[in-house]
Amino acid sequence: MVEYQSTQVIVLPIIEQEYVVLPKVRRQILGGAVWELPAGGVQGNEIPADAALRELGEETGISISDPSRSLDTLVVSPNRLPMFPLIFQVDLSKEEFEDRSLHDDEVESVASFSSERIREMIRSGEIITSITLAILGRYLISKNSSCDTNKHN
Repeated sequence: MVEYQSTQVIVLPIIEQEYVVLPKVRRQILGGAVWELPAGGVQGNEIPADAALRELGEETGISISDPSRSLDTLVVSPNRLPMFPLIFQVDLSKEEFEDRSLHDDEVESVASFSSERIREMIRSGEIITSITLAILGRYLISKNSSCDTNKHN
C-alpha cells in the first residue's frame, strides 16, 4: 500500500457534459506516457479544491481560479482510508479547453475524448492506470444512467 504524506486530489475535467480531458503523462515506471486524470498532492495550507484546480492547470494548461467550479464527487474519510484521493469534477466550456496554456514538462500532450472514445481506449488498453479506470468507469456508468432516465421520460 502507498501512503502519501499529504492529501491527494484527482480531477475529472468534463467539457460541456460531452468530453473528458486527459493529459498523457510520462511515467518511466510504466514504460512511457499514459493517459490519466490530472492529480497530485495538497501543498502547505492549500485547501483540496484549490489543489485540484492547481493540478488541473499544471497538467492541462486550463486555468480556473474559482474553487466553487469544482465539485467534490467522492467523499472518503481520510483517517479511515488515507490511500484514497479526493476526487473533484470540474465542468469546463469548449473555450476554456481551446484557450489553455502550456502544461508541465512531464505531460506529453493533452486531449479531449468523447464517452465512446473513452470506452474504446479502456477496451484497447490505452488507459491503464487503476484509479483513472475506476473514476472514468464510474463517470461512464452515471452518464449512461442519466441517458437511460432521459429516454424513458
